[in-house]
Amino acid sequence: MCRMLGLLSSAGDDPLPSWQHLVGAPHSLRTQATAGCVPQGCAPGHTDSWGIGWFDAAGDVSLVRQTGWAEESAFYVFAAESAARQSAVSGPATVLLGHLRKATQGAVTTDNAHPIRVDFALPGARETLLVAHNGTLRARCCKPCATI
Repeated sequence: MCRMLGLLSSAGDDPLPSWQHLVGAPHSLRTQATAGCVPQGCAPGHTDSWGIGWFDAAGDVSLVRQTGWAEESAFYVFAAESAARQSAVSGPATVLLGHLRKATQGAVTTDNAHPIRVDFALPGARETLLVAHNGTLRARCCKPCATI
């Protein structure tokens, strides 16, 4: 099973303690890449891929995903710093989603890393979602189930 972290600012301009939860704390998401519990019989660690996505105070979306181990990735630290950074224009993250993947289905690729950005149009507006899941999703159809 994967590891996830979600943070939401109580007020749109209050900075999130994202650096602490992503990197700095003893049980940060990065630490859970090696120390996070896994089901009995599974190899230890959540080392297949990672991702950090966030919305800033201006509503702009950033998403960084990579295959490999968050604990060994300087790019993971860069993404965490970027989410936490105070910008004169847009400020730090006000909504953040972090994810560590332990692949049980599907290839270990950047495309299969989470969060996933979903852009869609509503009447009179465009919307963006950042989505992550824990576990395996299967589509039901006329043929044998396909893993998504």
